[in-house]
Amino acid sequence: PWRPGARSGGSSALAQDISLAATCHHFAAMAPRGSKRASTAGAGGAAKKRAVNPVVEKIHVLVTALKEADSAVLPKTAAQMLVGMLPGCFSVPSLYRHEFQASVVEMVGRELQTLAAGMERDVEERKAKVDGVEDDRKARQTALADAQAAIAGLEAAVVAKKDELAAMQVAQGKADVDQKEADKALSDVEASYREAVGKKDEVKGALEALALLKTASAETIDHGKQHIKQLTHVSKKFELDTTLCEAVFKALKKEVDQRQSFDVIAINHFDGSLQTLAAKLTAELEAMEEPKAKASEEANAKAKVSAEAKQACEAAGEALNAAKEANHSGHQAVKGAQKVVGNWLNDTKTIMDAFEAKSKACVEFRSSPLVVFEELRELQPEPEPVEEAPKEHEADAPEVPEAAMIDATAAAEGEAAPVSAA
Repeated sequence: PWRPGARSGGSSALAQDISLAATCHHFAAMAPRGSKRASTAGAGGAAKKRAVNPVVEKIHVLVTALKEADSAVLPKTAAQMLVGMLPGCFSVPSLYRHEFQASVVEMVGRELQTLAAGMERDVEERKAKVDGVEDDRKARQTALADAQAAIAGLEAAVVAKKDELAAMQVAQGKADVDQKEADKALSDVEASYREAVGKKDEVKGALEALALLKTASAETIDHGKQHIKQLTHVSKKFELDTTLCEAVFKALKKEVDQRQSFDVIAINHFDGSLQTLAAKLTAELEAMEEPKAKASEEANAKAKVSAEAKQACEAAGEALNAAKEANHSGHQAVKGAQKVVGNWLNDTKTIMDAFEAKSKACVEFRSSPLVVFEELRELQPEPEPVEEAPKEHEADAPEVPEAAMIDATAAAEGEAAPVSAA
């Protein structure tokens, strides 16, 4: 809370301020009155319209100055408290003021000086702005020129990023084609390899079936007919000698002890043909291992290149979008700078008008509230009226002008509520 002569304090300080305000009204009411002046007014004088007391007008000037004070310098609560104490202190001539009233007068003087100093600082700051309007104009023009100069680079960047994206898209397209070709090559090799493996497995199965049929007749052994069918399929698929195959199949249907020497020779010769075929297929598979591995490695490499090309293409697209955004921002900056340059004259007028208004207010504050304060600060009692025949043995005591006291009290009731009433 605010308190007299300070900007901080506790609740006890605020209580002292309220007590001080009440004391000021108390001493204003108990100030000496001029008895002779009251006796000369008469009933007829009371009926006349009283002229405005100059003291009341001056107090009104101070009240207005405090009410209109900058709240950043003088808080509203503090201003209201001071306004409530003004009539009870300033309407009393300095000769009759109690020390509490005198302290309030000095406190108001300090606040008025603080307000005046703040106004002068404000005027100085605004004058600095007025002095810098030409530099401000040049700075605005420079900012506009810089923004316009940046446009060429921003637009060139957009073109460059478009070219980069186009190149990346071409590279990605080629990488995709290469990957497809490599994948097809690998697929062909793997298909051939699987086919060779299947053939070898069929020949191997035929050899196993033949081995079983060598020891028993196809007519009596389990699955004998399926074994004969399997041998027939392999002999046809690999185009073995048909005459030999017919002789072998007839011999395999006989019991082992009923087979002739020719039957045994035919079976053994057929077995040798299958063994030769199996060895051939094994050699083919071994020969296909290396091409198969190379095709797989090539396909993996092409897939990696394709993935990298895709990432590079995406990055180029993002870079293009960023360049376009920067170019858009650059054009917006040019428009903003053009607007700022166009507003310079109006902005300058606003600055100068504000400077003139603040300068005028500062001068008026110095020439009115401060001057009025000094006059009220040293307020003198009204001179005693000259009487033709003063009574003997009557000592005239110093008096406070009654009219001033009455008018001041009326002003206090109109301008602000007394603190003691609060």
